[in-house]
Amino acid sequence: LKYNLKDIVDLAGGSTQSNLLLGDLRNFEMSYPGFEFVNNFELIATPFFETMELKGKENQKLKELRELLLAKMTRVEN
Repeated sequence: LKYNLKDIVDLAGGSTQSNLLLGDLRNFEMSYPGFEFVNNFELIATPFFETMELKGKENQKLKELRELLLAKMTRVEN
């Protein structure tokens, strides 16, 4: 869609407010990269997505630990 944005915008009509009709989108041809390309992308991208998910979980645990440590530090008596 990104590469065909101008064509899609040109399809949108209307005098006061542009609109894009569903029928126009149905008639718009889009290329599909093919099974092998998608499969190769998945093989390459999956480890990145797994790492992103793991880093997100680690960040959440670190935030929880930070809050716990800060709470304990404020309760320390001299």
